[in-house]
Amino acid sequence: MDSTPEPSNGHAQAWRWWLAAFGLAVVASPVMVWGIFGTPATWAAIAAAVALGLGMVCFVVATILKSRADGVHPLRVIGRALWAPIRFLIEFTF
Repeated sequence: MDSTPEPSNGHAQAWRWWLAAFGLAVVASPVMVWGIFGTPATWAAIAAAVALGLGMVCFVVATILKSRADGVHPLRVIGRALWAPIRFLIEFTF
């Protein structure tokens, strides 16, 4: 019997969550562009805000999964998770 643990697929799972976050940012981007030229409709602004919020959540989950797969110290994982929504907004909206 081999007692070694199976390799973690945390990087693959993190990649899927990152891809979901990117997709949600793409969904919200037309409304952000619309906001440059005028005030977007309320329904569109709400949908974009929800998409960005869900994208931030996906980015936090991806950050945690990747950090755990890399064997990062738990306090550093917490710091990365707290910084992840800001990173998401900087990387995908500007």
